[in-house]
Amino acid sequence: MKVELKNIKMRVPQYEDSIQFHADLFINSKRAGAASNDGNGGSCSYEGYSPEGKKLIQDAEAYFKSLPPINLADPGEDLLLIEQSLEHRISELSYDLYNKKELSRMLLRGFVFGQNGVRQWLEFKKPISHFMKSQGGEDFLKRTLEAEVIPLMKEGDALFNTNLPATVTEKLSHKQLTKNAPPNSQA
Repeated sequence: MKVELKNIKMRVPQYEDSIQFHADLFINSKRAGAASNDGNGGSCSYEGYSPEGKKLIQDAEAYFKSLPPINLADPGEDLLLIEQSLEHRISELSYDLYNKKELSRMLLRGFVFGQNGVRQWLEFKKPISHFMKSQGGEDFLKRTLEAEVIPLMKEGDALFNTNLPATVTEKLSHKQLTKNAPPNSQA
Protein backbone atom coordinates (compact mmCIF):
# COMPACT_ATOMS: atom_id res chain seq x y z
CA MET A 1 0.00 0.00 0.00
CA LYS A 2 1.58 3.25 -1.10
CA VAL A 3 0.86 6.23 1.18
CA GLU A 4 2.20 9.69 0.30
CA LEU A 5 1.91 13.23 1.55
CA LYS A 6 1.95 15.95 -1.10
CA ASN A 7 1.65 19.73 -1.04
CA ILE A 8 2.83 19.59 2.54
CA LYS A 9 3.16 22.76 4.58
CA MET A 10 5.03 22.25 7.82
CA ARG A 11 6.82 23.93 10.65
CA VAL A 12 8.16 22.98 14.04
CA PRO A 13 6.19 24.81 16.73
CA GLN A 14 7.95 26.71 19.49
CA TYR A 15 7.91 23.78 21.91
CA GLU A 16 8.71 21.12 19.29
CA ASP A 17 6.30 18.52 20.71
CA SER A 18 5.69 17.32 17.18
CA ILE A 19 5.79 18.64 13.66
CA GLN A 20 2.89 20.86 12.71
CA PHE A 21 1.77 20.11 9.17
CA HIS A 22 -1.10 20.01 6.74
CA ALA A 23 -0.91 17.95 3.56
CA ASP A 24 -2.91 16.23 0.88
CA LEU A 25 -3.08 12.48 1.57
CA PHE A 26 -2.53 10.17 -1.39
CA ILE A 27 -3.15 6.42 -1.18
CA ASN A 28 -2.09 4.22 -4.09
CA SER A 29 -1.43 7.41 -6.09
CA LYS A 30 -5.01 8.66 -5.64
CA ARG A 31 -5.88 11.76 -3.68
CA ALA A 32 -7.81 10.42 -0.71
CA GLY A 33 -8.09 13.43 1.57
CA ALA A 34 -6.08 15.52 3.99
CA ALA A 35 -3.72 14.75 6.84
CA SER A 36 -2.54 17.10 9.57
CA ASN A 37 -1.04 17.52 13.01
CA ASP A 38 -1.48 20.63 15.16
CA GLY A 39 2.05 20.34 16.59
CA ASN A 40 1.00 20.04 20.23
CA GLY A 41 2.15 16.46 20.75
CA GLY A 42 -1.08 14.78 19.72
CA SER A 43 -1.60 12.22 17.01
CA CYS A 44 -1.98 12.95 13.31
CA SER A 45 -5.48 13.28 11.97
CA TYR A 46 -6.74 12.49 8.51
CA GLU A 47 -10.03 12.50 6.66
CA GLY A 48 -11.39 11.56 3.26
CA TYR A 49 -12.65 14.21 0.86
CA SER A 50 -15.11 11.99 -0.96
CA PRO A 51 -16.71 8.56 -0.70
CA GLU A 52 -13.84 7.18 -2.84
CA GLY A 53 -11.29 8.86 -0.55
CA LYS A 54 -13.00 7.50 2.55
CA LYS A 55 -12.91 4.00 1.03
CA LEU A 56 -9.19 4.36 0.24
CA ILE A 57 -8.58 5.39 3.84
CA GLN A 58 -10.59 2.43 5.18
CA ASP A 59 -8.61 0.06 2.93
CA ALA A 60 -5.31 1.60 4.09
CA GLU A 61 -6.33 1.33 7.75
CA ALA A 62 -7.19 -2.35 7.26
CA TYR A 63 -3.92 -2.96 5.41
CA PHE A 64 -1.75 -1.46 8.17
CA LYS A 65 -3.69 -3.32 10.88
CA SER A 66 -2.92 -6.57 9.05
CA LEU A 67 0.85 -5.98 9.28
CA PRO A 68 2.93 -7.29 12.18
CA PRO A 69 3.87 -4.88 15.00
CA ILE A 70 6.99 -2.77 14.57
CA ASN A 71 9.81 -2.36 17.06
CA LEU A 72 10.58 1.27 17.94
CA ALA A 73 13.47 0.41 20.29
CA ASP A 74 17.02 1.35 19.39
CA PRO A 75 19.41 -1.55 18.71
CA GLY A 76 20.43 -3.24 21.96
CA GLU A 77 17.38 -2.01 23.88
CA ASP A 78 14.36 -4.06 24.99
CA LEU A 79 11.61 -4.44 22.41
CA LEU A 80 9.13 -1.59 22.15
CA LEU A 81 6.41 -2.97 19.89
CA ILE A 82 3.52 -0.92 18.53
CA GLU A 83 0.75 -1.90 16.18
CA GLN A 84 1.09 -0.50 12.71
CA SER A 85 -1.50 2.03 11.62
CA LEU A 86 -2.20 4.54 8.90
CA GLU A 87 -1.79 7.31 11.48
CA HIS A 88 1.68 6.04 12.39
CA ARG A 89 2.68 5.84 8.71
CA ILE A 90 1.50 9.42 8.13
CA SER A 91 3.49 10.55 11.15
CA GLU A 92 6.60 8.74 9.84
CA LEU A 93 6.20 10.41 6.45
CA SER A 94 5.90 13.86 8.01
CA TYR A 95 9.08 13.33 10.06
CA ASP A 96 10.92 11.95 7.01
CA LEU A 97 9.97 15.02 4.98
CA TYR A 98 10.93 17.33 7.82
CA ASN A 99 14.30 15.61 8.29
CA LYS A 100 15.04 15.90 4.56
CA LYS A 101 14.23 19.63 4.63
CA GLU A 102 16.32 20.11 7.74
CA LEU A 103 19.27 18.22 6.25
CA SER A 104 19.09 20.35 3.09
CA ARG A 105 19.15 23.50 5.21
CA MET A 106 22.11 22.21 7.21
CA LEU A 107 24.07 21.28 4.06
CA LEU A 108 23.83 24.85 2.80
CA ARG A 109 25.40 26.26 5.97
CA GLY A 110 28.02 23.75 7.03
CA PHE A 111 29.55 20.30 7.05
CA VAL A 112 27.20 17.43 7.94
CA PHE A 113 28.58 13.99 8.75
CA GLY A 114 27.67 10.85 10.67
CA GLN A 115 26.12 7.40 10.31
CA ASN A 116 23.27 5.13 11.45
CA GLY A 117 20.72 7.91 11.71
CA VAL A 118 22.96 10.16 13.83
CA ARG A 119 24.51 13.21 12.27
CA GLN A 120 26.76 16.02 13.40
CA TRP A 121 26.92 19.52 12.00
CA LEU A 122 29.66 22.10 11.88
CA GLU A 123 27.71 25.27 11.10
CA PHE A 124 29.08 28.40 9.45
CA LYS A 125 27.63 31.88 9.89
CA LYS A 126 27.51 32.21 6.09
CA PRO A 127 26.41 29.68 3.49
CA ILE A 128 29.02 27.43 1.87
CA SER A 129 28.26 29.10 -1.46
CA HIS A 130 29.62 32.36 0.00
CA PHE A 131 33.00 30.73 0.65
CA MET A 132 33.05 29.12 -2.80
CA LYS A 133 32.76 32.59 -4.39
CA SER A 134 35.30 34.26 -2.08
CA GLN A 135 39.00 34.41 -2.77
CA GLY A 136 40.60 31.82 -0.49
CA GLY A 137 37.19 30.47 0.50
CA GLU A 138 37.77 27.04 -0.98
CA ASP A 139 41.06 26.78 0.94
CA PHE A 140 39.27 27.85 4.13
CA LEU A 141 36.69 25.08 3.64
CA LYS A 142 39.42 22.52 2.97
CA ARG A 143 41.41 23.53 6.08
CA THR A 144 38.29 23.53 8.24
CA LEU A 145 37.24 20.10 6.98
CA GLU A 146 40.71 18.68 7.62
CA ALA A 147 41.25 20.35 11.01
CA GLU A 148 37.79 20.25 12.57
CA VAL A 149 35.65 17.61 10.87
CA ILE A 150 37.93 14.72 9.91
CA PRO A 151 39.29 14.41 13.48
CA LEU A 152 35.70 14.07 14.76
CA MET A 153 34.73 11.42 12.21
CA LYS A 154 34.53 7.88 13.58
CA GLU A 155 34.89 4.61 11.69
CA GLY A 156 31.96 4.35 9.28
CA ASP A 157 31.08 8.07 9.34
CA ALA A 158 30.41 9.76 6.02
CA LEU A 159 30.29 13.39 4.91
CA PHE A 160 26.84 14.13 3.48
CA ASN A 161 27.79 17.33 1.65
CA THR A 162 27.48 17.03 -2.10
CA ASN A 163 27.92 20.79 -2.55
CA LEU A 164 31.72 20.74 -2.29
CA PRO A 165 34.32 20.41 -5.06
CA ALA A 166 36.69 17.42 -5.01
CA THR A 167 39.60 19.71 -4.07
CA VAL A 168 37.95 20.36 -0.69
CA THR A 169 37.21 16.70 0.06
CA GLU A 170 40.39 15.13 -1.35
CA LYS A 171 41.64 13.95 2.08
CA LEU A 172 38.47 11.92 2.65
CA SER A 173 38.36 8.30 1.53
CA HIS A 174 35.70 7.14 -0.93
CA LYS A 175 33.87 5.46 1.99
CA GLN A 176 33.68 8.77 3.84
CA LEU A 177 31.94 10.50 0.94
CA THR A 178 28.28 9.88 0.31
CA LYS A 179 25.64 11.30 -1.96
CA ASN A 180 22.76 10.54 0.41
CA ALA A 181 22.21 10.80 4.13
CA PRO A 182 21.10 7.64 5.89
CA PRO A 183 17.34 7.08 5.58
CA ASN A 184 16.66 7.50 9.29
CA SER A 185 18.80 10.59 9.85
CA GLN A 186 17.95 12.50 13.01
CA ALA A 187 18.78 16.12 13.73
